[in-house]
Amino acid sequence: MRTAARLLALILAACLCWAAPAQPSGAPTGAGPAKSLQADLPVSRPFRMGFTPFPYDLSIQAVEDTYAFIDENADLICFHHDGGVPWPEALAGTNEYHPNLIQTIETEREQIRPGQAVYVATTCQSTQRAGELALYWGSDTNLPMPPGWENRTLDDPEVIVAFTNWCRYLIDRLEPDYFAYAIEANAGFSGLDDPELAQLLTLAQSVYVTLKFEYPDLPIFLTVQSSSTEATREDLLDVTSELLVLSDWVAVSQYPYMVLRYWGWDVYGDPDEIPADLLSSIVELAPEKPFAISETGYIAEDLLVPEPLIIAPGTPAWQAEYVDDLLHEIRGYDAEFVVWFITRDYDDLLDTMKLLGAEIDPIFYIWRDIGLLDGDGAARPALTRWRRWLDLPLVP
Repeated sequence: MRTAARLLALILAACLCWAAPAQPSGAPTGAGPAKSLQADLPVSRPFRMGFTPFPYDLSIQAVEDTYAFIDENADLICFHHDGGVPWPEALAGTNEYHPNLIQTIETEREQIRPGQAVYVATTCQSTQRAGELALYWGSDTNLPMPPGWENRTLDDPEVIVAFTNWCRYLIDRLEPDYFAYAIEANAGFSGLDDPELAQLLTLAQSVYVTLKFEYPDLPIFLTVQSSSTEATREDLLDVTSELLVLSDWVAVSQYPYMVLRYWGWDVYGDPDEIPADLLSSIVELAPEKPFAISETGYIAEDLLVPEPLIIAPGTPAWQAEYVDDLLHEIRGYDAEFVVWFITRDYDDLLDTMKLLGAEIDPIFYIWRDIGLLDGDGAARPALTRWRRWLDLPLVP
């Protein structure tokens, strides 16, 4: 998900520190499931179930509500750092970062609850998911590159040292159970002959081998998208296969109400219409490796993005069906975890941004309505489905 990670950093900086959590919210009310709950629910689940703490508004209350919802409705939390890298500070290797950055990481650390698994993701790539470096994280996320870093490539030796040090810092401070050193790493490449892919592979070879040596018991992997606009399906699978050599797991990101294809996309409402091999074709590239859904979601309302023009139908019933279909499918893969990216629709966040005069990238609307809570905080039928699985015994 090409998130507006800067918004989360702004929220955490504004909140400064964590207050006592609000009462857990989100018990399903009123709406009821769209169709009868499946009778073939298994007796256990092999995977953990989690969310990111992406809040629905720029307020302390929204942050508190989000963490409370996760405490009540998940056994995993995902800290998803897609807002840049503190490049020159990380190169120095002294862990002397801007106070705002340190506050963000320490705030996350304070929210980890006993018994809650922790998944941390970061990336060296920009949101284009190709050879361009992630932007700079200093006093804020996604800042312009500092002097001397503007034209560097992923295979630059100092870039590799800096990014390795940054990964070490996140691992040492947050002590994750799972760590991703690249997010949707395959999404921006045209094929195996893409010269920028060679640059990423050079970095990945160094970072992966180093981190595996230093943290041998920690699952270390990169995540991949299940579809892309930059390559044919065959080329995407070839690129993905090459990257998975440098990954402990097969970890997949997908939002399949939009399935990307070369220079375009197909939209789906009814989950029954999603290509049957969307996930399986990725899993089959490395069937011996553990599998996870690194991030996902499904719209519960109609989607309209003006530029580029994207129109997709969505209903609460289809969202609930997707939850069930996905969890049944990944149980068959003996998945390790699944992350639903957004807990609650962020209509309030967009309204606040408009009031503040902030520029809103139209792409940001793509994920607005994937929450298991709607924009008013009411539970959708999908939450009932999610809770039924969460209530099953965890048997890895």
